Amino acid sequence: ISLTEGGYGFPIESSELWEAKMKRPNGTAVTVKASNADVPVRYETSTSGNTETHRFVWDPISTGGADVFRVTIELKLNKLNGEWRWYATTNVPDGYRLSTLTLPKFSFSPQGSGSDDFFVAPIFGGLIVKNPYSGIEENTLAHPGLVSLQMFALYDEPSGRGLYFATHDGEGYKKDFTMKSAGGKLVWTPTHYAPIPTPSTYTVPYPL
Repeated sequence: ISLTEGGYGFPIESSELWEAKMKRPNGTAVTVKASNADVPVRYETSTSGNTETHRFVWDPISTGGADVFRVTIELKLNKLNGEWRWYATTNVPDGYRLSTLTLPKFSFSPQGSGSDDFFVAPIFGGLIVKNPYSGIEENTLAHPGLVSLQMFALYDEPSGRGLYFATHDGEGYKKDFTMKSAGGKLVWTPTHYAPIPTPSTYTVPYPL
């Protein structure tokens, strides 16, 4: 999946768009990813007013035997202000417990050489990294915790273009943020923790 807004393109690898970690009724762990779901993704689009909705559905996903799992991801684009938000819903097999849902995996490309791009992260009192496309080792940090806020930014200083991305959660749900440089890009991924016990239909309770 590739999105472009305001001249800034940021590819999102659809093969790694989401990852779910669950436990079967017998306690054994199972991990399902978009890349190994073994089912074609169904794509639907609709428009209501100024909102354009892109829906991606993986169904049915086998988790072993007759048990099946379903993932629905919606991307809503506001055509007036260019804002985009992600929503995710899962349907969990009976007796399973969903531990975490990781999505989306953003892979940001540099503007030009990237030497005058900056990544802003709310780690401790705040962190600014110049040319974040190389040199950032993989780190997974928690919020609430070492990540004091849930908002991040990436911007190109000469052009003044930038991106703001965040989890819009006002209730303080536990989540992790993973950041790293990889393949000449900046990778940013949030992981969301499901409640215990997991309801048969679980929706991440905030947009991304």
